[in-house]
Amino acid sequence: MVSHESGHQRTIDAAHETEEKYRNLIENISDWVWETDVGLKFTYSNPRIKDYLGYAPAEVIGRSMYELMSPEWAKKIKDFLEKMVKEGRHVAVCEKAMIAKSGEVVFFEMTVNLIYDEKGRLMGYRGICRDIRDRKRAEELQHRAYEELEQRVERRTRELRRAHATLQAIIDTAMQGAQKEQIPGRELDQDDHDQDGDQCHKRNDPCHDRSSATL
Repeated sequence: MVSHESGHQRTIDAAHETEEKYRNLIENISDWVWETDVGLKFTYSNPRIKDYLGYAPAEVIGRSMYELMSPEWAKKIKDFLEKMVKEGRHVAVCEKAMIAKSGEVVFFEMTVNLIYDEKGRLMGYRGICRDIRDRKRAEELQHRAYEELEQRVERRTRELRRAHATLQAIIDTAMQGAQKEQIPGRELDQDDHDQDGDQCHKRNDPCHDRSSATL
């Protein structure tokens, strides 16, 4: 009897020791770990929430996670979790944005696990959130750079089109002017040629010379 009780106590002590190690790990991990009920009200949060959102764990226990989101993001997360439960996915990953105590918007990559009781009923959610603000800033900078490049290309394209149109107008005007000058010039040359021909014909005509001599 004593041996059985001693063995049972050792099992309990080992379970407590494992739980303590697990809790120490969770308390000191760099990511934000939390648990909620089915209504997404916090039942647990590790201290890392203070680093990211400015709240102590005790300040959020009993509060809904939706309270720390904009209405748009609250709807996104609500739809995400409902779809997750409907499809029976026990683990899923998504991005979410939360509002810190200071008012800053903090972006996380969230991994969510569904919590079920022994009868298979959904009891809540367990999540790990990783700060991705640096990644979001880099993506924003890349997006802005891409937009700026597109705008520069569009501006340069418009400038080239205007330059081409101006050059074409100059060429067209020059060609029209050249055509106007060329037509009377050819007529004048032909007239001069005819007059010169008549004079030469008169000088070389022997009948004309004899008539002049007879007179």
